[in-house]
Amino acid sequence: METTRKRVVSRTVGAFVAAVVSCSAGVMALPAYADGTDTATPVQVATVADLNSAISGLTQAGTVQLTEDLTCADDGTFCITVAKGKTVTIDLNGHSITKASATPTDPNGYVIDNGGALTITNSADAESTISQENGASSAIRNLGTLTLDSDNVTYASNDITIKNDENGADKLIGTDGTEKGTLVVNGGTFTRVNEKGAATTQDIQNWSGATVNGGTFNDQVITWASDYSTVSKAGTLTVTNGIFKGIVSFYCYKACTTDESTPKATISGGTFQELTDSAANNEYAFSTVAGGKHADVSISDGTFAVAPNAAFIVSGKTYTKNDDGTYSVVADVAPEITTTALAAATVGASYTATLEATGTPTPTLSVAGLPDGLAFDASANTISGTPTAGGTSTVTVTATNAAGTVSKDLTLTVNQAAAISTTALDSAVVGTEYTAQIAATGTPAPTVTVTGLPAGLAFDNKTNTISGTPTTAGTSTVTVEATNGIGETATATLTLTVNETAAISTTALDAATINTPYTATITATGAPAPTVTVTGLPAGLAFDNKTNTISGTPTESGSFDVAVKATNGIGEDTTATLKLVVNEAPTVSVAKDATTLVNTTFSTAVTTTGFPAPTVTVDGLPDGLAYDAESGTITGTPTKSGVFDVTVKASNGIGEDATATLKLTVNEAPALTVAATDSATINTAYSTAVTATGFPAPTVTVDGLPDGLAYDAESGAITGTPTKSGVFDVTVKATNGIGEDATATLKLTVGVPATISTTGLADATVGTEYTATIETAGFPAPTVTVDGLPDGLAFDAATGAISGTPAKSGVFDVTVKATNGFGEDATAALKLTVFGAPYVTTTALADATKGTEYTAQIAVMGAPAPTVAVYGLPAGLAYDAETGAVSGTPLAVGTYNVVVLVSNKYGNAAATLPLTVTGGTAPVIATDSLPDATSNVAYSAPIKVTGDPDATLAVYGLPAGLAYDAESGAIAGTTVAAGTYDVVIVATNGVEPNAVRNLKLTVSVGTVSVYRVYNPNTGEHVYTTNAAEKDALVALGWADEGAVWSADTYSATAVYRVYNPNTGEHFYTEDSAEKDALVTLGWADEGVAWYASAEKTESPIYRVYNPNTGEHVFTADSNEKDSLVKVGWNDEGIAFYGVDTTK
Repeated sequence: METTRKRVVSRTVGAFVAAVVSCSAGVMALPAYADGTDTATPVQVATVADLNSAISGLTQAGTVQLTEDLTCADDGTFCITVAKGKTVTIDLNGHSITKASATPTDPNGYVIDNGGALTITNSADAESTISQENGASSAIRNLGTLTLDSDNVTYASNDITIKNDENGADKLIGTDGTEKGTLVVNGGTFTRVNEKGAATTQDIQNWSGATVNGGTFNDQVITWASDYSTVSKAGTLTVTNGIFKGIVSFYCYKACTTDESTPKATISGGTFQELTDSAANNEYAFSTVAGGKHADVSISDGTFAVAPNAAFIVSGKTYTKNDDGTYSVVADVAPEITTTALAAATVGASYTATLEATGTPTPTLSVAGLPDGLAFDASANTISGTPTAGGTSTVTVTATNAAGTVSKDLTLTVNQAAAISTTALDSAVVGTEYTAQIAATGTPAPTVTVTGLPAGLAFDNKTNTISGTPTTAGTSTVTVEATNGIGETATATLTLTVNETAAISTTALDAATINTPYTATITATGAPAPTVTVTGLPAGLAFDNKTNTISGTPTESGSFDVAVKATNGIGEDTTATLKLVVNEAPTVSVAKDATTLVNTTFSTAVTTTGFPAPTVTVDGLPDGLAYDAESGTITGTPTKSGVFDVTVKASNGIGEDATATLKLTVNEAPALTVAATDSATINTAYSTAVTATGFPAPTVTVDGLPDGLAYDAESGAITGTPTKSGVFDVTVKATNGIGEDATATLKLTVGVPATISTTGLADATVGTEYTATIETAGFPAPTVTVDGLPDGLAFDAATGAISGTPAKSGVFDVTVKATNGFGEDATAALKLTVFGAPYVTTTALADATKGTEYTAQIAVMGAPAPTVAVYGLPAGLAYDAETGAVSGTPLAVGTYNVVVLVSNKYGNAAATLPLTVTGGTAPVIATDSLPDATSNVAYSAPIKVTGDPDATLAVYGLPAGLAYDAESGAIAGTTVAAGTYDVVIVATNGVEPNAVRNLKLTVSVGTVSVYRVYNPNTGEHVYTTNAAEKDALVALGWADEGAVWSADTYSATAVYRVYNPNTGEHFYTEDSAEKDALVTLGWADEGVAWYASAEKTESPIYRVYNPNTGEHVFTADSNEKDSLVKVGWNDEGIAFYGVDTTK
């Protein structure tokens, strides 16, 4: 037996569906993405031993690929074994596997013995074979799951001895009687060359479940049997497609007495033909079941040549005999009502409408809900009659056949000519909201128009309502028309009367003046003309209702509320209250003279008359007093003394203003203000102010002043030059005859500035106790401080002594300061010499630069002055003992330990000072621009810098996600922050000047191509922006369909990719909730695939769905989307948006 496979290179929608069905069986391995493991990468073998070793070594699903033709040994054993639990694909790769048994009755002559999950494929564009020659066994024994996964495969057997016992090799693919295999046939050609003349041949024998989705079978096709040794469960055969030229036989080795032991089949497609050139019993597509019950076969579609004695169950379907003697089984089709609308009818006119429906068998129709005058004729499927009333009816049509019942509601409109039923309109009133309904009938509802309406009213043809507020009284002729396209236009003429209520148009009365003649007219409107009455007039005035005039001479002033009423019998009476003012000129009176005290409450009355009540203003008042209009008094507490001329004025706009004057005197007791304490310096000019207040002005006297000081009444100050120091209690008194005299005291201190009389300090010796006194003078006694003392000595301010034991030698600058607040502080600069061993006070030397002039001072202490020696200076530098400086130009870079030795008669000391000499080239940033970055794309820009030593860089102003990497010397990272950034780079190496450069960095959103690849074996599409991933799939046999759209490198809208490990399908969505729902169902989250355009205006990406295979296809090509929809795919709209790169 041999197997030949050819590569499939064409792709159609039908092939795509078949491939997806194969994929759904769960036997196809797809490359993984999340962890980088590719379980479909083949292991290549060149021998039978290597093939068996590779299969046994698999720990997960895998592929083994032949690189040479294989020949099996004739040793009475299985050639190739796939053990239970193994999942493997054998890729013949254009090569052959052959076994020729020397013993024709060899029961173990299988080329392949499958107990696991085996798929046989051929990736090469060349024929491949699996051959079993001259043996008693099948080419393949299947005890597991076997998938033959191509339509271009030929299975054939030559020169095989056929045995008719239970273990005979009378089939191409078989199982044994104790274990059941599962078979999936997606295509192929099955041919038996029966050279030995056996009575029966079988392309496939199977004991358990199998699915045939295609192929051509040229012999007794399939033996579908129950267990040959015991009565047990029989499998189910499912046929969806294929050409069968032999018998599908259902056989029982034992009697099939139960439902479980009876072979079963579900056939939903295919062609079953008679086989005229085969052995006996092979003339028809189905043979009789041997023993027991008939086979339980459910047939929904296909063409069959049926044996006369076959008895199969065909229920709920329609089948017919063909001209060639075969029978076609056609599925019953549920009824569908194809009539989508009913034509409109007209009242009183004859009407007919025919209803149409489809279905197998032809459905029967019934109708409910017809309007009066119409009826349904079921024999002709027509509605007919003459409708008697207009309106719209819902007509329910029901269609019934053997496949079911369906109903549809249709709308039937019966038209009727328009008519106007309104015969009169209610009267309206000016200024009053008005509404009137126009009643019109007809079907369809008529359109109504209204003309001739008075101002303020309008017609709404949506509600057929006249509404508004009329603005003019009178009678109008209103014309109403109604039309609906049925018959003539209906017309009606109506009268509308607009009345007007009485109104008073006078809104104000002119003011009158007392004892002066007055006249005013009241104006009122309305239809009919209203009658006017007036009440509330002041004495001296009266109303004449014939002339509507108020007249007379008013004798009282004030404001009067005049009530006016107008009535004409239309609506309610109209009233108005008008204000009538009778004016009177002002008068004012106030006391001529008044006296009070400052800060004492004061009040005096101001009296006025007149109407309106006059406004009073008062000028010339002292601070603290004001006029209170509510009480009519000048009141308050004056805060300023003196004599004030006060003017009072009353004004109300009537006649001339009235005025009066008041002379107000405000007296004040004396008061003094002088410093409580003060200080002066002896023999130095001094002055302090004495402030005395009061009215009349007070007299001031001063007692207790020191010699040289006196009070000056003209300037109001104590002034002079004191000649005596001390503390003096000074008494000041002020008097003016008002209240008690005022007194105040001043404590005056006359001081003497501090002085220091000490001019020098005695010498000291390290380790020997020392004492020296600082002499000072001054009043008060000064405070003394001493700074600059050597360690071990301190100053005692209480005794004025410097004392202690000095710890370090040298000559010290000691500063003495004395202060007592009078005059300037006294200071003295003294020298203190402490004899002892010398020491070095410099602790470090500043860094030097090679080739650059350098100077550094070395400081030492000691008395007498020590001798200094310096060792270890770098070449180019020298020590000058006279100046104490290291100077010169260093010639070599390095770090030097400079040793300083000092000595005098008291001893010597040494100190080591480090000195670092660095390179001499300042840093320079050579990079003068930065390349543009793309959002969400890895970025790197090296920064070039020169200088000696190497510079350290600091980079500022980078967007989030980018940073300077000192190790690589580059700005690197990935950022999504699009924009233009000012990047500042600072380079330092210790050599001045530092280098600084400001560069522009532009980050923009770029685009990437989205590639689509297609698996011709499974029908799956994968979409990726990763060219490496695309190329890897193409290398595995996927078809490269190119770049199908472009996407942003980054946006706020991510498109997620999830993977179904059970079906191998990938799915893409920008809806995170949809992604999370799929992950909950077991899909693997593979992260963000790319980013969709957030603008949602450029390039829509459509999503279509195959309801048969469950696959989704995404495309930017609307023509491709429409083509898939035409062949049964569901249009799921726009999934997301790509980028239009043509802009």
